Amino acid sequence: MAFSIGRAQTRQRAAREISALRLPQPEESATLSARGISAEVVVLFLICTVDMFSSAWLFQHGLAVEGNPVLRGFAEAGIAPFMGAKLASFVPALFVAEWYRRIRPRRALPLLRSTIVGYIAIYLFAVLGQLAG
Repeated sequence: MAFSIGRAQTRQRAAREISALRLPQPEESATLSARGISAEVVVLFLICTVDMFSSAWLFQHGLAVEGNPVLRGFAEAGIAPFMGAKLASFVPALFVAEWYRRIRPRRALPLLRSTIVGYIAIYLFAVLGQLAG
């Protein structure tokens, strides 16, 4: 009988120790919220959307051509096919970026921020180059 009581106490003690353990949590984000969408992903979405609409407008007025050979055929087919292909090219990537940001924010946030800077630089270079030339 004493043996079974000791065993029960050991099991209870083990259960308390296990419940007291804190599982490692994903790194906290310094963005909008650990559960919400990061500011970086929102900014990238806005940049991509502005790029899509401005590109469509520029194509419609004959002021620019699509520089991406994959999207060029869609741009030549019309505004709706271009916008559909453009959305299909960046929305899934933003979902993946947000998922990764929740898992590894210290790695993902600098990548997202450098993507923002790079996207703006390439966009300005490409658009201003076509408008000036």
